[in-house]
Amino acid sequence: MTFRISIASVVLLAILGCVGPIPDIQDEMVEMRDDVGLATDVYFPEEQDENAFPVLLVRTPYDKTFLSFASITYTQQGIAVVTQDLRGRSKSEGVDMIFTTDGDGDLKDGYDTFQWIDDQSWSNDKVVSWGASALGMVQYVSAPTDPPGLQAMLPTVATPRFYEHGVFHGGVFRHSMVTLWLEAQGSEHFFDSIDAHPYLDDFWDPVQPAQAFDQVNVPVLHVGGWYDIFPQGPIDAFVGYQHEGGAGAVGQQKLIMGPWTHSGVGLRPQGQLIYPLESTTPPVTVNEATQAFIAEYLDPANPTSNLAVEDIPIVQYYVMGDVLDAQAPGNEWRTADDWPPAAAPVRMHLQADGTLDEACADGAIETTDYVYDPADPSPTACGGNLLIAAGPCDQTAIEARDDVRVFETPVLTEPMEITGRVKAHIFVDLDQPDTDVMVRMTDVYPDGPTCTRTGAPCSSPTARPGSRRGVAPPASPRSPPGRSSRWWWTCSAPVSSSPPGTDCGSR
Repeated sequence: MTFRISIASVVLLAILGCVGPIPDIQDEMVEMRDDVGLATDVYFPEEQDENAFPVLLVRTPYDKTFLSFASITYTQQGIAVVTQDLRGRSKSEGVDMIFTTDGDGDLKDGYDTFQWIDDQSWSNDKVVSWGASALGMVQYVSAPTDPPGLQAMLPTVATPRFYEHGVFHGGVFRHSMVTLWLEAQGSEHFFDSIDAHPYLDDFWDPVQPAQAFDQVNVPVLHVGGWYDIFPQGPIDAFVGYQHEGGAGAVGQQKLIMGPWTHSGVGLRPQGQLIYPLESTTPPVTVNEATQAFIAEYLDPANPTSNLAVEDIPIVQYYVMGDVLDAQAPGNEWRTADDWPPAAAPVRMHLQADGTLDEACADGAIETTDYVYDPADPSPTACGGNLLIAAGPCDQTAIEARDDVRVFETPVLTEPMEITGRVKAHIFVDLDQPDTDVMVRMTDVYPDGPTCTRTGAPCSSPTARPGSRRGVAPPASPRSPPGRSSRWWWTCSAPVSSSPPGTDCGSR
């Protein structure tokens, strides 16, 4: 628990940079529609000449006490800050159901909280929600309820697809992340819900706001990292709101994607690499963009920014490169008017000799095989993780295993930039009815080490079409062993530039 709180605090403090004494607190127990009370603190501006104030709302499962620092920066601007413990967390009543009571379900804790703020005499009906990680998740899940007073959202390292990004990534249960996180929360009872709902059924609807982009009506600053646990989440939300959102959302979105892990937003060290100083400062930084959103959509008495939101680039993304060579391509920020940026699609084919090539293999179809032992699975070495090592790390030892197959391009003779989604289309034969297969894309350095270039590996759990997690299994029996099945893997979007002398590999 303490470890997760420290992660959230690091991310938020990096954005705030707050100084000053903590204002006085007004404690409230806000009743939800089922009469469960959620512990809520209200911090008022020191100078209360105004009858009502704009509001910054932060909802958390990590004890609202640790968010008192947020009040320092914003009450000085003339903003009332409301912090709240989620249901079943810290001082709040009820049972913690991991975001499922915060969205558009039978219980709507997010909406009910906005309604309570809207009813208060000290609120001027302008609210912006803010926070990272779980504090960003609750923003995404409550957005389709069209909360009263909501003007804009500021989620960081979160996702609108909690089922497939947070619990069953590519259909595979995210064991270390989900298990360690629930245990740290003291919320092991939620395992019963996961066991009862392994497929994407109605239980998950409240935490799948991607199904309701058209019901979101506010501008949003989406912030994510290429090595985050949810690298695709902010991108999906940005694209969904920007093109499919309601009237107040379409064309009003901003996206910042850096070379960051979940707890490393704005930092140089990531995994085993240290990125250049420039990696921490996009053309408009996360803090600058945050303050601009606050100033524009809350219109506080003492704003700290005169930057217009329309002057923030629509998309800012970092192109990763060789951090050991200052002359190598990449390692720079780019801007774009949409996502993905214009790019030429490239199709690579697996070759019998273990290479990757744009040309189809000549001759008869070749196969490669390996034995997978569930008692000795290929381990995870960094990548998009939460409570175990994260970021880019050397994958050489894993690639030397007997149960890993490696396909590499020839050594590059000119720079290659890869931007956008990566898909693997593979035919697989099994002698068992079920298994997990993972595909990883790595960058092979001239001196041998290989580093992960996607924040999370792409994976699919079963060889039978239609039986993957996310789709309920059909009544027909599984395909018999030995029969080829066609599988698709979709990786989170990497953005990197590889210099000559390196090569790219699929494992």
